[in-house]
Amino acid sequence: MKTEYREEYIIIKPESRFDIIILYWIIKSVGKVGTTIKWQEKIESGLKTKRTLEVVTVIIQYDDIRIDHSIKSLRITGRIIESSKNELVGKRIGIDLNINNTTIVPKDDTAEKILRKTMPKKSILVIILDIDGYVIAEVSDRIEIIDEKYIPTADILEKEEMEIKKDVTNINELVKRYRERGSVVVLGYNIGSKNLAKKIKGVDYKVEKTLSANINGVLTILKEIANEKAIREANELAKAVQIYDELLSKELTKVVYGIKEIIEKIGYGIIHTIIFTDKVIHDKKILDYILQAYLSCINVHFVDSYSSLGRYVNQYGGVIAISY
Repeated sequence: MKTEYREEYIIIKPESRFDIIILYWIIKSVGKVGTTIKWQEKIESGLKTKRTLEVVTVIIQYDDIRIDHSIKSLRITGRIIESSKNELVGKRIGIDLNINNTTIVPKDDTAEKILRKTMPKKSILVIILDIDGYVIAEVSDRIEIIDEKYIPTADILEKEEMEIKKDVTNINELVKRYRERGSVVVLGYNIGSKNLAKKIKGVDYKVEKTLSANINGVLTILKEIANEKAIREANELAKAVQIYDELLSKELTKVVYGIKEIIEKIGYGIIHTIIFTDKVIHDKKILDYILQAYLSCINVHFVDSYSSLGRYVNQYGGVIAISY
């Protein structure tokens, strides 16, 4: 989530599906949102009709907001209350805010509290190369799969395969971006992927081990290098690894199921983490409960339904919590 503070407004650019959810919460708390749009008008001039197109900034008071099914955009409808084109004030309009779109929200205490919680945290980039593909994950206070791909073994063994060259280039560019942020980069690979691993540059730690290109492989790698200083000092990361490991290994002594039970346990002050999937995204009541938990300093993790953890959470309605 990229943010820039102006005198009266905050400029926000969501960069992921979880950022879209965060933006949804911010807009609901503020009640207003703005962006730039292309406004087209027809102007009658004698016997001719002239069309004009200009880029204008609008702020709308929303009356409906919805997250799309792919969680990559918000659809918002409402009335324009401010605009760089005065004639538009008072008109009803619908806007779509997508990942990487610029969004404008008025400064607001709740919005700023939410944004403070989303500020970049110390993270580790984990790359797993298996004999039939790869997975890349960012690990901070949660584990987020940011890229994964299946590649036939024959293609990986063929060193001159153009598709592999493209993947290696993309991975190296990603490693460079994360190192510029100060992130630690960890590469894990199977012996069958050794030649491909040599092409990945700029990593801090390399581990050759039997690994799966999924979240279990990521956990295996992180536990393998747990004594390294960069891992040991990242308390939020260590906590995230512990949570995911407990869930995936089915050691579920502290897992709470069911939204009613979760809300009750939150009231008792014994919940420290909520994990939810896209299965509950369109249930506004559940999203509101999760927002209140988020504002109450409870850790909130969003996971995709297609991931191993997401599939597990979906068995219990798409939301679970972890108690102390």
